[in-house]
Amino acid sequence: MLAVALERGGIRDMARGGDAVHIVTATRHDKGKVYQSRLLRSSFREDGKIDSETVGDLSHLPDHVVDLMRPALQDGSFVPA
Repeated sequence: MLAVALERGGIRDMARGGDAVHIVTATRHDKGKVYQSRLLRSSFREDGKIDSETVGDLSHLPDHVVDLMRPALQDGSFVPA
């Protein structure tokens, strides 16, 4: 699903009606182990309140790929190093 959105012109197409999208890192601890998940989330207003929904799970991507995506989502541009 993420690859399709990238081909169509941007991750923002995956969000509802052009809502803001961002990456959230959630950390949880269970039985002495630490688990991290990275989610692509969309923020929107509904009935005057800010709400969000998960657009995609980025946990399977390497850290350096997610680090490249964060600035691209913030300003809408991407320039490879």
